[in-house]
Amino acid sequence: MLTTEGWLRLWWVDEQLRWRPDEFGGIVDIRVTAGEVFRPDIVLLNSVQPENIIRTNTHSDLLLYESGHLVWVPALSMRTVCAELDLSEWPTDRQSCEYHFASWTYEGSALNLKNTCKSTFFSIRF
Repeated sequence: MLTTEGWLRLWWVDEQLRWRPDEFGGIVDIRVTAGEVFRPDIVLLNSVQPENIIRTNTHSDLLLYESGHLVWVPALSMRTVCAELDLSEWPTDRQSCEYHFASWTYEGSALNLKNTCKSTFFSIRF
C-alpha cells in the first residue's frame, strides 16, 4: 500500500461566473470558499479508503478569475494498492503506482479530466 500526502491542482471554467473588470473597479480575481461555487466531485477510484481523498477539514479557498476560470488546490491524503510490485532488486529498484481519478457522479463526456502532471515519479490516469 502506498500512502501519499499532497495537493491536487484542479481548474475549470464556469461561464456563469464571468464579469467585466471595468464594471467592478478593475477587479480581475477574487477568492471564494469551497461552498460558494460548483466543485467537481473527483474521487480516487483505486483507493483503499472508503472516504473521499480530499480533506474536508483543510481550509482551501478557490481563486476565481473574471473569465470564469476557477483554480482549486485542496490538500489530499491517498492510500492506494500498487499492483505488480517487484522487489527483487530492493533497495535500488524503481516501482510504478498509478492513481485512477474520476468523477463520482458525472459521466466521461460531462467533465473533461486531463492529467497535466509532468512528473516521471508517479502516474495519474483519468
